[in-house]
Amino acid sequence: RLADGLDNCPADRNPSQSDEDNDAIGDACDQDFYKNFALLADSNGNNAPEVAGLQIDADLNIQVQINDANTGSFLRNLAFLNQDWNAKEVLSINEGLASPSVAVRAERIDDGTPIIQIKNSATGNLIKNVFPWSSNWKLVDTALVPDLAIGGPAIATLARRRVDGVMGVELRDPMDGSRINIIYPLGATWTPHQLDVVPDINGDPAIAVLATRNSDGLTIVQVRNAVTGDLIRNVYPLGLNFTPHEMRIIPDVDGDGVWDTAVRMTRDSDGLELIQVRNTVTQDLIKNTYPIGAGGRGWSTQRFQALHQNGQDRIAILSTRDSDDAMLVQIKDPATGNLIKNNWLIGSPWALQQGYQVVSDFTGNNTDELAVLTNNKNNGSRIIQIREGETNAVIRNVFQPN
Repeated sequence: RLADGLDNCPADRNPSQSDEDNDAIGDACDQDFYKNFALLADSNGNNAPEVAGLQIDADLNIQVQINDANTGSFLRNLAFLNQDWNAKEVLSINEGLASPSVAVRAERIDDGTPIIQIKNSATGNLIKNVFPWSSNWKLVDTALVPDLAIGGPAIATLARRRVDGVMGVELRDPMDGSRINIIYPLGATWTPHQLDVVPDINGDPAIAVLATRNSDGLTIVQVRNAVTGDLIRNVYPLGLNFTPHEMRIIPDVDGDGVWDTAVRMTRDSDGLELIQVRNTVTQDLIKNTYPIGAGGRGWSTQRFQALHQNGQDRIAILSTRDSDDAMLVQIKDPATGNLIKNNWLIGSPWALQQGYQVVSDFTGNNTDELAVLTNNKNNGSRIIQIREGETNAVIRNVFQPN
């Protein structure tokens, strides 16, 4: 199974269960817990990003609340789909459209039809309803592929066909909804888990799909040219008997000019955890980095992200302490595995509520910021806390509706 913050998430469809039961389990496991909020480019002229938080109102309509990341001030609510749809994620499109835009991915409740609704983040005006795939396909993940659409990024959606598990990646133009390309990585004997993008390999962007083989759980990251669909490399992190948690394409570690592949995994026999970094083109091992929770030391690793710090590319690993839910981001060097800095986040009674992002530097100290969605265990209130990645100082607590 893919460990996605939820217990009992299967790696494949159970043939003894109905399609409805399999899809119900898939719906729960698809609540990917780092996509409840997104960071938008500045639209009000203060040179700070904006926080777009996914919300469901009292009538079960889907909304996005937008706040200024620097001041925390409320800017506007954007109304998206109604109660006939289940929200899956919110994402930002900061290039290629008339202004910064926000998109919500959802599925229609009665038939599973997927949609990506895109709106202007400043005015709330509808830009486009994009319909990737059809109700015959279950969407797994979404990413933006640079420079493939008219004047900007294409929306890539990783999906599996409900009837037989065949996987595919479809690329569409967010301006007119037209299909740019469709790619079929691997086949029905593999289960897809995650999608990411390599910005440039030999002049073209590439897509990377994290998947596991149904027969034995072998993990693969398959990398294909986003323009031609041609196979570039099958990257195999570790071997059998490891469970994958997440995959990231991170800035170039080994100096060959291509972004590298990082996969966080745990060893099934003893829970040893590591983030393995490999060259995306050659699949050569670069480094194994061990989070604070490796081997069950009283911490649980939640997510990791790429982070830019003082001219160097790092990884920022979010962990929670098992005893009291304390939150810690360890910044480590992906080339050496060395610890650079421990950043403690908001403490008790606040606990992680399925949300973590690295924010491009907007304070001017050449280091990215950290943002985490939390909830108060006493009263259920929620905030997105934004901290300096270098000094660990709190920039702003952005309050979210309960």
